[in-house]
Amino acid sequence: HVVAATQAELVASLMAMSGAVVIRDNELPLTFQVSDGVPLMRIYCRPRRRSIPLPQHNDHNNARCVLQFVATDPRIYSESEYSAAAAPPTAGGGFAFPFAFPFNFGNPATGGTVSLVNAGTATAPWTAEVSGPCTGITITGPGGEQIRWDGTLLAGETLTFDAHPSRRTVLLQGTASRFGLLAALSDWFMLAPGENQVAFNTDTSTGTAAFRWRDAWWSAT
Repeated sequence: HVVAATQAELVASLMAMSGAVVIRDNELPLTFQVSDGVPLMRIYCRPRRRSIPLPQHNDHNNARCVLQFVATDPRIYSESEYSAAAAPPTAGGGFAFPFAFPFNFGNPATGGTVSLVNAGTATAPWTAEVSGPCTGITITGPGGEQIRWDGTLLAGETLTFDAHPSRRTVLLQGTASRFGLLAALSDWFMLAPGENQVAFNTDTSTGTAAFRWRDAWWSAT
């Protein structure tokens, strides 16, 4: 329902509605709230049909629009996006030669693992933007799944992994595909509901990764 204070405002609002729901091929985020007290949610969709009436002088400055959308991804996402940063584990020290008492076993490896919490009820996709310099990137999922990329990132370069099932891309600088450098047995994974421990590593123990994701549900209620 479009409600306005004046006839001119109603016309402007209906024109804005018409422009916002132009029939298109690409899907965009539609943000909505089912009721007060429930956080904002979004679904990625595109308009399929619409009925937007012409305003009438006897309609008390309100109009009822009927809109139909289609979404290839059935998941409903949180409007809020979450992020977590990781650096690859740093190698600990070892024995110093020649041996001397007391033995120094070095320090354990640190870093590399982040906790990604999906507060929804559906599996959630994620993205990871890796910043160089580094060589040989490995991302390990909570079930032991591994995505292995056998390339080299220079200083100042970024590589973005998109785990959405309909995309699953690996893009250099956000545009150029480097999917061909994935290891043949790479196993993409999604974030299960709850806490997910994800590990980031590189062959050179350099570089950083910024993970991003949203909570995901199969239904808004």
